[in-house]
Amino acid sequence: MTAQNQPMDYRKKGLLVLAGIALFLILFTALASFLDLDRKVTALFYSPEQGFFLAEKQPWLWMYHQGTLPGVLFLVGGLCLWFGSHFYSGLIKWRKYMLLVFLTGVISSGVLINGVLKPYWGRPRPVEITEFGGEWQYRNVFDPGDPGKGQSFPSGHAAMGFAFVPLLFFRKKSRAAFAVGVASLGFGVLMGATRVVQGAHFLTDVTWSGGINLFVAAALYFFILKIPEKEEPDPDRKASAVKKLIFAAIFVILAFSVSSSYFTRRPIFETFKKDLTIRPDVTELVVHTDFEPVHVEARYAPGEASRLLVDSRGFGVPSLDLEVHPNSRRTGAVHHVYISVDIHGKYVEMNHSLTVILPQGLENKVKVRFETDEK
Repeated sequence: MTAQNQPMDYRKKGLLVLAGIALFLILFTALASFLDLDRKVTALFYSPEQGFFLAEKQPWLWMYHQGTLPGVLFLVGGLCLWFGSHFYSGLIKWRKYMLLVFLTGVISSGVLINGVLKPYWGRPRPVEITEFGGEWQYRNVFDPGDPGKGQSFPSGHAAMGFAFVPLLFFRKKSRAAFAVGVASLGFGVLMGATRVVQGAHFLTDVTWSGGINLFVAAALYFFILKIPEKEEPDPDRKASAVKKLIFAAIFVILAFSVSSSYFTRRPIFETFKKDLTIRPDVTELVVHTDFEPVHVEARYAPGEASRLLVDSRGFGVPSLDLEVHPNSRRTGAVHHVYISVDIHGKYVEMNHSLTVILPQGLENKVKVRFETDEK
C-alpha cells in the first residue's frame, strides 16, 4: 500500500467502523422492540407490591451515587494531560489521544445525551409508565414523545460508565491502555444494569449510551483528530500559539452557548396524581385552580379508581421545582378540589393541563366542572 493510497483506505476503515456501530444499534433496537425486551427485562426487577425492589439496595445505590465519579475523573485527567502536552515535550505524543478522551465525553455525554436526546426525545422512564406504577404510556425508542415528558433515552449514568471507551482506540499506542479499555466495558455494563434495576432506564437506553460514546470516539479518531497519522512538530511556535488561542476561544464560545441554552431552556414535563374519594351522595365534582389551564378533560374509564392528573410542561432551568398543593372539601352533594401550583426556579414558559378520571359507573351520576380562581 502506497502512501498516496493510505489516507483513502484509512477513511474507508473509519466509515466501516461507524457504519458497523450504527447498524448494530439499529438492529439490536429493532430486535428488542420485536421481542419487547425493554419491558420484559424491566419486569424482572419489579413487583406491584414492592415496586423496584432492588432500587435502594447495595451495590446499586452506591453505583447510582458514586459510579459516575471514575468517568468524570478520567475526562478531567485527559483534559489536564492535553494542556500539559503544550508545556512538557514528553506528553506531545499523547496530545491527540488525550483530546480524544476529553472530547468524546463532552460531545457524547455532555452534548448529545444529556443536552439534546434526554430532554427532547420524550421517552418515559420505566417507573413512569403504567405497567410499572406510573401514569404515562410506554414508548419505543423509535417513537419519540413530547420534549421533557420522560428522560429515559439515553442513560446519562450509563454514558459516564462507558467514558473509558476511547481507550479502545489506544491499541496502536499502548496495549496496556487498550486492555484497560476492554476491561472497562464491564464497568459500563454494570452502570447500565444499575439503572435498569432501579427502574430509571430500559435496556435499549443503556445500550445506546455505550453506542453513542463509541460512535463519537470513532468519528473523532478517524475523521477529526486523524490520530494514526504521524503528528509533526510545530514548525512555527508563534503561529501555533495563535492557532491554540483561536481554538480555545471557539471552544469556550461553543461550550458557553450550549451550556447557557441547556441551563435556561431545558424541557420540563411533570405529572402529579391525586387520588379522589367520591362518596355515593356526591353529584358534582368541581376542580378549582389558581392558574388558567391550557387543557381540561374529564373522562370515565371502566374499572378505574377516581383520580386527578396535573400535567405541567414548559422550559426552565434544570433545578426548577414544581410543587402541587391539593385540598378537598364537601358542600352538600358537591365535592370541591382546590389545586395550586408553586414554581421554584427560573423558567421562560410553563403551562398546565388537568385530567379527571372517574369510574364508568359514575358517568351519569357525577358531573365534573372546572373553575379558575384568582390567587
